[in-house]
Amino acid sequence: MHDALLQVKELTVRHRGAAKPAIDAMSFGVNAGEIISIVGESGCGKTTLLRALAGLESSESGHVLLGGADITAVAPQSRGLAMMFQDLALFPHRDVADNIAFGLRMRHIDRAERQHRVEGLLDLVRLEGFGKRSISTLSGGQRQRVALARALATEPKVLLLDEPLSALDRGLRDDLLRELRDLFRSRSLSVIHVTHDQGEAFALADRMLVMRSGAIVGSGAPADLWHAPPSAFVAKFLGHRNVCEFDAVRSVVTDSEMRGTVLVLERAVSVVAASEASPANAVVSSAVFTGTHLSLCCRLENGDTELFATADPTGAGWLRPGDRVCLAVDRSGVRALPS
Repeated sequence: MHDALLQVKELTVRHRGAAKPAIDAMSFGVNAGEIISIVGESGCGKTTLLRALAGLESSESGHVLLGGADITAVAPQSRGLAMMFQDLALFPHRDVADNIAFGLRMRHIDRAERQHRVEGLLDLVRLEGFGKRSISTLSGGQRQRVALARALATEPKVLLLDEPLSALDRGLRDDLLRELRDLFRSRSLSVIHVTHDQGEAFALADRMLVMRSGAIVGSGAPADLWHAPPSAFVAKFLGHRNVCEFDAVRSVVTDSEMRGTVLVLERAVSVVAASEASPANAVVSSAVFTGTHLSLCCRLENGDTELFATADPTGAGWLRPGDRVCLAVDRSGVRALPS
């Protein structure tokens, strides 16, 4: 972490009157050009962390370093960071260009340079010709672009994004995600992105941090975290549905003598029609067609444990709730989880 562009060292933030800290001795780094997504349950401290990094929240102890310089006590406008807020915080009485130029004006950038930067940013976020438009006339996606352009106007060394797409519908969110990913990578921007949406983090991040109660409980590349989560909490939070005690699924796992809590990847669960060669060991609880696959939930007959599986609808379209089936779990798709 010592070579990271941004370093967070043992940072602790406590809200006034709170018995426990909102951020508890947290440490991590952000490399130049790296996109980090921070995910976690509501109230775990994600937004508090961003506000502390931006200088909008006081820390009880610890340090924030940018390019090796300690900025823990530096004023927000002088830190070299920029934050895009969840509610966007655009000025309704200013036009698009004035909103984007606001931070430049506060830094006493001359008019010609402000205009030059604003025009370039409008092109960058695909809002050419929108400079004189009123904020009230813009769509939700266009307002997001204005807020992003304003955050980028001061050329921050690290961009902080607090739930930037939460107010958008799924289709528009997916479109903007692709645009953001391409934009950040093309400009080698260092980004810390906070979201409650795991799919958004998977799509955008080079590295994910999972938070719980003010601490980091999981860290790694999105694919690595998904395939090998460090705990049952992280596995469930990321969206895995087959987290259980191994004894409950031992009868359907091939060649394994594991113990304790395990994750069973859905791709490792095969489902076939019961027959003499493959006697039934489960009953289909639900079968949901998602458009690309069939999502099955099957209850094992030797107990109350349910396993989720993903099946090709062209081959398993016959399955209905109540059908008796034979499940088998490939050992390579089972992960032991620390208690």
